[in-house]
Amino acid sequence: MESVERRDFMIKPYFETGNGKNKICIYCNNIFTKPPKETYKQWNKRKYCSEKCYGLDKKIKCVGSKNVRWKGGYIEKECPYCKNKFSVKLKNRLQIYCSKKHFAEDIKIKNKGEGNPFYGRKHTKESKEKFLKTKKIFKHTDAARQKMSESRKGLKFTLSHRQNLSKALTKTPIEITSQKKAEKARIRKLINYKIWRESVFKRDNYTCQYCDDRSGNGHTVYLEAHHIKSFHCYPELRFDTDNGITLCRNCHRVETGKQIKNNSNKVIKKCLQV
Repeated sequence: MESVERRDFMIKPYFETGNGKNKICIYCNNIFTKPPKETYKQWNKRKYCSEKCYGLDKKIKCVGSKNVRWKGGYIEKECPYCKNKFSVKLKNRLQIYCSKKHFAEDIKIKNKGEGNPFYGRKHTKESKEKFLKTKKIFKHTDAARQKMSESRKGLKFTLSHRQNLSKALTKTPIEITSQKKAEKARIRKLINYKIWRESVFKRDNYTCQYCDDRSGNGHTVYLEAHHIKSFHCYPELRFDTDNGITLCRNCHRVETGKQIKNNSNKVIKKCLQV
């Protein structure tokens, strides 16, 4: 019997509930009782009625310098370049400028002339030779070149890529080419050009002179007046009917392509001078 009573005495205090086991919450000041499944060790440490009160109280107490991870907050500084005030964390207290842009601009001003630490000095021959040795020129091996050439066989550039290449390789800038196009469009809107176009169509009876195609019987053909000698290289013959010929759109494309290919170097130089 003694062994049983001792067991009851050891077990009861940890699970016993009843009157006198109440506490007041630190945050909300409400009375709360000990839960049945909580041990006395946990109950003695407990100060809040719920986890919600615990979180709300910590939000108030653990703000600013009261927080365990407090590192000093923010410091106000003045930028030497723009002279505007800005705030910085205490860990970044060595920061001088408000931004990287102002830092770079201020150094540009300071390092001009006598302010530059290398002002009045020159590199020696030995230092120049060291610089040349460090700059290694990279070259592909013969095997790598063969692989590159084989991989590019059969590939064709797109139309947009060709246009970009032609713009990059032209000797004249893009602005000059746009001005030439604007002049060409202005001349084509003149009355003299329209009269020349109609006179060429009437002379050739509104038929293509290469394929003998013309509109009629529900069949429509778009005709164009082609300059036998180029519009750009020969400005004197722009409105001459003998220099014009009627062609359909497809034949006109073929003829202009041949005209560009068969131009000699003298004609190209004449076009660039105009």
